[in-house]
Amino acid sequence: MFEAEAKVHGRRFKEAHLHEAGADDALVDIVGTAFLLEELDVTQLYCSPLNVGSGWVKTSHGRLAVPPPAVAELLKKAPVYAAWVESELVTPTGAAIVATLARRYLKLPELVYEKIGRGAGAKEFPEIPNILRVYYGDAAAFDEARSVFIVEATIDDATPQLLAHFLERALEEGALDATLSPVVMKKNRLGTKLSLLVESARLDALIEAVFRETTSIGLRYFPVGRRVLDREIRAVRVGGEKVGLKVAALGGRTVNVQPEYEDLLRAARKTGRPLKEIAHAAVCEFARKR
Repeated sequence: MFEAEAKVHGRRFKEAHLHEAGADDALVDIVGTAFLLEELDVTQLYCSPLNVGSGWVKTSHGRLAVPPPAVAELLKKAPVYAAWVESELVTPTGAAIVATLARRYLKLPELVYEKIGRGAGAKEFPEIPNILRVYYGDAAAFDEARSVFIVEATIDDATPQLLAHFLERALEEGALDATLSPVVMKKNRLGTKLSLLVESARLDALIEAVFRETTSIGLRYFPVGRRVLDREIRAVRVGGEKVGLKVAALGGRTVNVQPEYEDLLRAARKTGRPLKEIAHAAVCEFARKR
């Protein structure tokens, strides 16, 4: 908060003065928030996009546009909008708390919540209720990774070597899947469509990697539904060589057994046997041991 005040007033950090944000009620809000988070053992905090309001607000510096400069500075990396009310809806104190503690901004996280907390402000608006609502749940029941996105880019000015290299980099950056497909682009130019599947937590990093390491100057991304089977890694020995198996189950019943390619390749090179023969033997060995 001090950094934001110093920046908008063109002063050094030590010269910043908080004015309204240094009042008793603001200090109670900050200390109270910190106390409750510790008392409730909250380790991750998510926030919805913020309705900052609109119009004007009266401050010690005079009449300022909403959001006032300090709030605007604090919320630089937060998704904000203005709707329904001509009034200040996010205070400097609230902005400082959210900007410091929010891990990510989501409309509503995929959370199995146990409790709901509500707090009402003293100011009343005819258009909307002045209420803050908090959902509280066990972190073990929260799986943000279930929210996945498809990232796509069509590229017609990159070499095959560059694109092949980027597929490996995409997987290193956290992509769940990465593919290249031939396409015909505008003006009948041949090109390549890059398609990536990524969890929401790695979306921004992967988009940055696309722009940094390919020749793409634009892309699109959108959320998609996803279902996956329960899976585990088992191991068997074929001709003395260890081969890992990816075992997938549906409702507790094994429905697919797939040997790991790198293990098959290593065993084939070492034993001189055909790769497909080793793959078949590995699956048979797994079935025999069940």
